Parts: sequence; structure tokens; C-alpha cells
Amino acid sequence: MTLPVVTISDAERLVVIQFSGAIDLDTFVQGREALQRERGWRPEYAHVFDFSAVTDIDLSRAAIDALAAAPPVFDRSAPQILVAKEGSFEFGLVRTFEALAAGRRIVHVVGSMQEAMELLARLR
Repeated sequence: MTLPVVTISDAERLVVIQFSGAIDLDTFVQGREALQRERGWRPEYAHVFDFSAVTDIDLSRAAIDALAAAPPVFDRSAPQILVAKEGSFEFGLVRTFEALAAGRRIVHVVGSMQEAMELLARLR
């Protein structure tokens, strides 16, 4: 299991979490815990979860439900953007997460990091 790479920019008030390779529920659980220990982590910052380098996801529907229902580690008012290549299996999964999380958090799904940055500029 590879933990995600976390980049925090105080200047942009942004946290980018980049996943790669094969990921499963443990990747998310341990990633959440590691994120909160990350130096400079701020729950009020916008956050982008980048799944564009993921090669395989091993998540059941129950695991996706549990992740969507879990208390967010970021403030509800902080923009949350999920990035996955359009048409990919991962894109379908993040869309499912978006639908399941509706009402608990505001989630946006886009197909590239460029789209994520453009959306973030519009949201601010």
C-alpha cells in the first residue's frame, strides 16, 4: 500500500492529496490519519483529492458508503474537489462518492488537475 502524497500550500490555502497505484480502504483510512498529522495541515483549506494516477481501486460499495458517511476531516465549508480521468472506473467511483456524500459535504468531481484549479478559482 502506498500512502498518498500530500502537498500543503499556505499561500493558496490549499491541500492536494495525490493517490497513485493500487488503493483500497486501508489506503483511505491510513491516509486520513496521516493527513491530520501532516505539518501545516488546516481543515479550513480547500482540498483536492487527485486519483488520476490510480491504477486499481479495491473498494466495495459498503466501503464507499462508509467513506461517504464518515465525518469529514476538512471543514464542511472548504471546497472539496475529486479528480479522476473522465470515462475511467475511478471517475465512476468518485461520482458515486459524490452522490452518497450529498447533504453531508459539498463535493465537486472533475477530470483533470487543470479543471480542479479552474473550479477552485471560480469557487473562491
